[in-house]
Parts: sequence; C-alpha cells; structure tokens
Amino acid sequence: QRQADEIAMRNVDAMFSDGAEDWKNKYLVASNKLQDARQELQDLRMQLQRQKRVLLKELGSDEVLESALAVVDDPASGQWKGRAVQVSHLQRQLKELKEQAKQSGTSIIEDIDVASPRSGSR
Repeated sequence: QRQADEIAMRNVDAMFSDGAEDWKNKYLVASNKLQDARQELQDLRMQLQRQKRVLLKELGSDEVLESALAVVDDPASGQWKGRAVQVSHLQRQLKELKEQAKQSGTSIIEDIDVASPRSGSR
C-alpha cells in the first residue's frame, strides 16, 4: 500500500509542480494517521475478542453473555446478577444462617469461615 501511495504521489507531482510538495506532505501525514488508526482498530478488535472469550469461559454460554450485555446499562434491571453480587448475597445468607444456628444452640456450622473457603470441598 505504501508503494501505491508513493506511485500516486509521483503522479501528483508530475501533474502539479507548483505546491505539490506541500500537498504531498499533507497527504503522507494523513495517510500515516489513517494507517495508525487502522492498526489501533485491529488491536482493539483483537482485545475485544480476547475479552469475549474470557467472559464466555466465566459465564458459560453465548445466551447468558447476551442477556448480561442486554441489562448491563440498565441499573433498574434486576434480571441478571453478576458472580460477585451472587457471592456477596450467598455470604450474607451464610452469615444470617450462622447467627440463627447460634441462637438455636446448633454449633455445626460455626467452623465455616466465609472469608477463606476451603479448596477442593466445592
């Protein structure tokens, strides 16, 4: 593409000898900016694909991903909850259940530590 640009510039120089150098420089600057923008776009597309693959691994399926994306900008939507929200809710439930168990005199779940879940037990 750069060779084509240089050939095109030579043709422009031949046609317009007065002020052609200035226009050539402007064209080259614009062409370089365009090339940089194309490269940045390609990089962003690759990054988007990587992030989508991570989300698919985390969420499990395309349908779940699409439903999550559909409600992400709607703060009033309670349809879908992220994993962090679910974990927080479960931790709160566990704490409440531990308190209920203490009040009823049951000591079976007092050994459970919410902050550090045991690996391999899940």
